[in-house]
Formats: sequence, C-alpha cells, structure tokens
Amino acid sequence: LTKEQIEKYSLPSDPGKEKDPNYKKFVKLTGSDQVVELDSLPPEILREIIGNCIIANLDLKVFGTSAKKEKAERKELKKFIEKGI
Repeated sequence: LTKEQIEKYSLPSDPGKEKDPNYKKFVKLTGSDQVVELDSLPPEILREIIGNCIIANLDLKVFGTSAKKEKAERKELKKFIEKGI
C-alpha cells in the first residue's frame, strides 16, 4: 500500500514491532514506524488495487503467448483423456 492509499481509505495503523527482524529496514524505507494491514481494506478495493498493479506490470505479449500455448496443451490433454490414455 502507498501512503496515499492509506490516507485515501483512512486505514488504521499501529506501531510496528521493534523486535521484528525487518523493523529497522521498514522504518528506514518508509520513514515511519506505523504499519497497516492489507485486510483492513474492503476486499473489492484490494482486488482492484492488486489487479491494477498486475496489469501495469504484465507483459501482454508474453501473457498472450503463454495463454495460447496453455490452450493448445489443454486441447491435447483432452484428446488423451478421451482416448483413455
């Protein structure tokens, strides 16, 4: 989650656990010791955020090629199943 999303959805935060091995790295990276849990977001908003991130980082050409290959493989497997092999 970004700081903007945390503010936009008024998500509750808590102090991070200082004993956590990642605590110092987190504070250095974010400039804050406050943590927010993803499950404090409504599921539909979380799905939208994750979906947008996937689309923004997905190589559609590679995805399309993989989808075509998967479809062809399913077709071949179906033939084997129908033949009882």
